[in-house]
Amino acid sequence: MKTTIIISTLSAYLIFGARSYGQATQSDDLAKVAGSISDGKTARNLGEEAIAAKGWQQGVNKKKDGSKFFVALTTGDIQAPIDNPAYLTSRANAYDKAMLSAWAEIRKFVSQEVSANAKSAYQEAAGGIQDKSSKETPTEAKAKALVNGLLDKSLEKLGIDPKSANPEQREKAISTEDFSKQMSTVANGPIIGVQTYSTFEGRGGGKGYQIAVIAIWSDKLQKMAESMLTLSAMPSGVPGKAIQEWVPQDEKELMTTFGVQMVSDEGGNPVLLSYGQSSAISESSRSVDAAYSKAQLEALASLRFFAGAQAKAREDYAKAESTQEFADATKTYESSESFKQTIEAVAPPQKFSGVSKFKTWSCVHPITKKKILGTVVQWRPEDALVAGDMGGKMAKRPTSAGPNQVLPPKRQSLDASDKGRTGKGVTAGDDF
Repeated sequence: MKTTIIISTLSAYLIFGARSYGQATQSDDLAKVAGSISDGKTARNLGEEAIAAKGWQQGVNKKKDGSKFFVALTTGDIQAPIDNPAYLTSRANAYDKAMLSAWAEIRKFVSQEVSANAKSAYQEAAGGIQDKSSKETPTEAKAKALVNGLLDKSLEKLGIDPKSANPEQREKAISTEDFSKQMSTVANGPIIGVQTYSTFEGRGGGKGYQIAVIAIWSDKLQKMAESMLTLSAMPSGVPGKAIQEWVPQDEKELMTTFGVQMVSDEGGNPVLLSYGQSSAISESSRSVDAAYSKAQLEALASLRFFAGAQAKAREDYAKAESTQEFADATKTYESSESFKQTIEAVAPPQKFSGVSKFKTWSCVHPITKKKILGTVVQWRPEDALVAGDMGGKMAKRPTSAGPNQVLPPKRQSLDASDKGRTGKGVTAGDDF
């Protein structure tokens, strides 16, 4: 009954095609595929359709300038029930789990260890071997002992004590076949420069709902991530538009925007925008302010992961089956399987300069009717240099210089020789 109520609530409010909520577009002539919320399609289907609309495939793709980029589509479950107060937090957690899976897919592509082993054993233990003579040879005694040992094992599987088994029971189990297989994969290494391209919310492949993420790695994104640590200049690309035009004005579009995106300003200079979401635990103003702070922490964490982290993914899968055949032509069958998946990403403390809050927003989630609060932060190499210059001035001790004497501060300059252009035909929409 509870599930029926949830589904009917969703169906009444969310009709895919009639209304969807998209993410920020990347250009006017080649719009970035919008994220959306749907009750009619799975989150994974929405992501697959978006990838197909771009003419991409999951895995390696090629841009018009010949450069390669990697596309991963992954999902994360929203564990909390829709009517649970923690649904919005669980929704954000689902995005994080989807990104963990995306990092795992990328690490597996780069390198992974794969191990596997399989075993099949068949035993026959026919009855009728009896001690008719005390003059049995050593070979006959050994064969008898072997058969009796196999019979004892078969009887144990039937729950019969071999010591108390009567002759009829001992002759009943005539064969056993066992099969087992174990598989394992391990991928371990750094992940750097992975951005969130689009996010989707919809049904899962089974019961419940999921968040699906299209994540992208490219050489340019890698260089931008490295720039956060080295303050090196980034080559200019396709001219874009003012940063405020990149950030969606419609809060419903912001609702389906998570993580880091790299965009280009009017001069073609790359800028990182990072989006975080949270919810207030009460309706008090202090709780709302805290929610904005939590959302900003989410955005900063996304920036930190973008700059680089150590990721490890491990999967273990084992399965087995056993069949026993008896003298009366009946059989028993048993099977078992186990699966375990662990994904971890660790980003140690790292100082960043030049990160600034760009915007805060709020809107009501269409399913829960609860308010989502979000924060957008931005970073670019030029801002990092300004921040360093500010820090130097603040830390500088007063000198005995005269009132009209100005001591020029030391600062790092961007190397103009590093600037370049992307290939023809590329628009700012896909300038990653």
